[in-house]
Amino acid sequence: GELTDLPPYDLCAEGIEPVYKTYDGWKTDLENANTFDELPANAKAFLNTLEALLEVPITLVSKGPQRKELIVR
Repeated sequence: GELTDLPPYDLCAEGIEPVYKTYDGWKTDLENANTFDELPANAKAFLNTLEALLEVPITLVSKGPQRKELIVR
């Protein structure tokens, strides 16, 4: 096969196989994390990977439903 950044016209085409990546998670309570640097290392690595793949900065991270639970990066 061939790796591509573009989705195929027909997502159900034969021979199309997605490439999955797995990442280590975290089971750390984020209640006391109020800055990006205070997040668990695996969370920071995941967000940095998303930024690189999406080619856009992630400036807000929500750790819960309340406005005060936003981390501004």
